[in-house]
Amino acid sequence: MCPNTSGTAVITGDVTYDSYTWYAKYWFTNDDFVEITGANGASFTYDWDSYDQKLIKVVVTRNGDTFESNELQIDSYNWAGMTTMYDSSKPNIFIPTRLMII
Repeated sequence: MCPNTSGTAVITGDVTYDSYTWYAKYWFTNDDFVEITGANGASFTYDWDSYDQKLIKVVVTRNGDTFESNELQIDSYNWAGMTTMYDSSKPNIFIPTRLMII
């Protein structure tokens, strides 16, 4: 997600649920998800400033049954380039690594 932008999470499919409750939490903590005030529709628009580095999910009910979505991670720093600095007067070793985004 680019800085100063927003995105929208949408429930897809043909099913209409009786209720929708969206939740958020920082992905790097063990904190519990917290209900997002006013987010109670089939879609949720999140902004870069409020939801950067957070996970969001939705819990829905239909005919008394409750279902929970998978989590969506919002990351605003994935666009930033990586800068590497080194001291050329000392030997340098390059160790390749892999970056996996799930």
